[in-house]
Amino acid sequence: MTGTQHLRTALGALVVVALPLVAGACGDDDGDESARACDARTDLSSSVEALGDIDVAAEGTDAIRSTFDDVVASVDELAEATGDRLEDEINAVRSEVDDVQAAVGAIGEQSVAASAELLGAEVGELTEAATALVDEASSTCD
Repeated sequence: MTGTQHLRTALGALVVVALPLVAGACGDDDGDESARACDARTDLSSSVEALGDIDVAAEGTDAIRSTFDDVVASVDELAEATGDRLEDEINAVRSEVDDVQAAVGAIGEQSVAASAELLGAEVGELTEAATALVDEASSTCD
């Protein structure tokens, strides 16, 4: 497996683990706040899926950075929509987002294989934090 394939596999791992957790039926029966939280969860799901769909060889690292910015914006949107209720989980995800951003920033500083390994580890930790967040947020949309 080439380094580029490792990198794509690492990004795809986030999608495989996180999407079943963040995807789900959302209704607005509980009012605008619940609908907003559900919409934010859907946006997060879409941005994570887009991150996993990047072909690094064809689109380059700028595509990773741009799409990752969408993931960050989606996390922020979910944080806004849920208020202080999920503060601990949001902070844990933001910490992991910082770590993934650092790994993405280091892509040009090391071999592709080393970058893929680092990014894969960081994405795995982000996935764990996002899973905990989604588990806590799921009551909003269920």
